[in-house]
Amino acid sequence: MKERPILFNTDMVKAILDGRKTQTRRPVKSQPSNGWAFEGAESGGAFGRITSSHPKKGKFGAFVRRRVGTDFPEADIEVSPYGMPGDHLWVRETFCPVDDTEFGGGKWVDYRATPSDSESHPAGWHNAPDDSEAMKWKPSIHMPRWACRLVLEITNVRLERIQDITEKDAKAEGFKTKEAFIETWEKLYPNPDQNNQWAWVVEFKIIELNGKKMEQAA
Repeated sequence: MKERPILFNTDMVKAILDGRKTQTRRPVKSQPSNGWAFEGAESGGAFGRITSSHPKKGKFGAFVRRRVGTDFPEADIEVSPYGMPGDHLWVRETFCPVDDTEFGGGKWVDYRATPSDSESHPAGWHNAPDDSEAMKWKPSIHMPRWACRLVLEITNVRLERIQDITEKDAKAEGFKTKEAFIETWEKLYPNPDQNNQWAWVVEFKIIELNGKKMEQAA
C-alpha cells in the first residue's frame, strides 16, 4: 500500500465529507494519438503491471499498444499517478493553522470547507473574522501531511472519455447532473481538444477523518 497527496477544492471537499462525492476524474497526461491506443479501453482499460524487462517494470497502470498497425508494435504502460486499489490518498485542501494560545486556547488547524460553527471549532469561533487577512488561508498545494484531516482509500481505477460520464457517475462526482459536471470540466480545461479526452476515473471511500479511522469517526 502506498500513500499519495491529492488536491481538492473547497466545494469538492464538502461533497466528500457529505458523502456526495466518491469519484474524481483527472486528465491522462499522455493522450492516445495515431499509432497507439489503450488496451480494453471500451471496458475501462486493462490494468496491471509489466513483469518482463522494461523501464516501467513493476509500476501499476493502464496497458497500451504503440505503433499499432506497423510491423513493430510495442507493449507499454501508462502509469497511474494516483496509485491502485488499496492505496491511500491524503487530501490537500485550503487550510489555516490557528494559534489561540494568547487567548487561553491551543494550536489547531481550521479548514475552509468546514463551517465556523462546527463542533470541531472552539466555542464562539463562529464570531471570528472571516476575511482572508485575519484567517490567513493557505492554498491546498501548500498543505503539509501533518495538517491533513482526510484520508481516502482507492477502491477502483479505470479509464473513460469525459463525455462518456453517466448521470449516476456525475452525481458520484458531487454534481447534480452530467451537464453540470461537463460545464465545470470545460471551465477547468478550456482547450477544445481536452473536452473529450481520456481521464483517470478514481473511485474512493473515506478511511480516516480528523485523525480517526472511519469506524471510530462514525
